[in-house]
Order: sequence, then C-alpha cells, then structure tokens
Amino acid sequence: GWMLTQVFWNYGYYNYQCDPHATMGMTGMVYVDTSNANPPLSTPTIGANIITNPLCNGDWNGEDTIHINQTIPATEIKFNLFWQNPNTGWWISMGSSSVTSSNIWWAGGMGAGNWYVSIMDSITGVIYDTSHFTLIDPPVLSISGIPTDPATPISNDGSIDITTSGGTPTYTYNWSGPNGFSSTQEDINNLSPGNYTLLVTDFNGCADTLNLSLTAINSCYQGDVT
Repeated sequence: GWMLTQVFWNYGYYNYQCDPHATMGMTGMVYVDTSNANPPLSTPTIGANIITNPLCNGDWNGEDTIHINQTIPATEIKFNLFWQNPNTGWWISMGSSSVTSSNIWWAGGMGAGNWYVSIMDSITGVIYDTSHFTLIDPPVLSISGIPTDPATPISNDGSIDITTSGGTPTYTYNWSGPNGFSSTQEDINNLSPGNYTLLVTDFNGCADTLNLSLTAINSCYQGDVT
C-alpha cells in the first residue's frame, strides 16, 4: 500500500482527487478544522505599527496602533506593553490586554522614549512577535522678546520684537497690555509704558507665556519746562 500526507495550514474545505485511481472512487472533499490544534498550525504576527508622538514636550498623550496578522480561526493573544526608563535603562511593564476577535490593538497615554510591544499566547505564554519603536517629543516651545522703551510716558513709540522657536508651527499670538491693549500680531509697535503679556499657542495647542514691561526713557511730558 501507499500513504499520502498533506499538511493544511488553514481551515476549510478541500477537494481531492488521487489519480490514476479516479475511476475507483478516490475523489472527494475533506474539511480541515484547526480550532483544536495545539499549538496552532500558524501563529499571529504584528503587521503595521502606527505611532503618534506626544503633542507637547513632556506630554504623555502619544499613541500606538498595531494591526495584527491573525490566524484562522483567531488565536487569543495577550499584548504586553513596555517602556524603557531613560535613567536606569530598565524595561517597565506599562500594562497588558487580551485580544481575540479584533485585528487592531491600541494604546494611549504614552510619553517620549523607547517602547516595545510583545504578543503572546494568552494560555501557553509563548511569545509570537515583538515590535520596538520610539516616541519623540517636539522641541520645547520657547518665546523671547526684545523690548524698546517709549521715549516719554505719552509718546507711544515703544515696541516689542518677538522670536518664537520649538513646538510645532504654526503659531498664534495673543497680546494684552495697559489700557485695554490687545493684538494678535507677533511683533507689536506704537506702545505706551506698561506691562505686556504674550500668550503663544502652537499648532498642537501647546502654549507659553512671556511678560515684559516698558518704561519711559524720559520722565518729562511734552510741554514740561525745566
């Protein structure tokens, strides 16, 4: 006699025909059921790994979305998330969760640094796949200003020149000052003495403030006699 061995990697119905014995009835269909296979005939793997960096420097609002190449039928897998402490170099567990029916896994509340995700069999603990990635903070949003004081208390010829760096452009500017002063310009002119406050907001909503005071160079008013 003879024996034919065929390995099936996916479940389903398969037609067979064993030539040259077809006339003897050696044709038919078999159904392959892998639901009770141990270990599974194929293993899930990590497909696309899509990361979103934190919005502002120092924030913990980064995200990670992983697309899973699942088995058929689906294997119940456990996700483990780890973050590397930049001071010690140790990997710290940041949580775990199980997935069976979904092909997408998501995690949020993540800060800058090195991370990795592992997927494992939720029953046996066998690790199927890992994915390492790095989240990066945007640069610190910073503003500085060069003030030019007005000549006299009433001359209204002061100005402030602003330089903005870091964050994520574009920037919006909101000024407030004495006597109800307000402006949305980056640099402001025709200013009287007083205290001025600037709020800068970047594209991601990160904000920084700057406070500057203008003082009259001369204390005399127009028409004073000395």
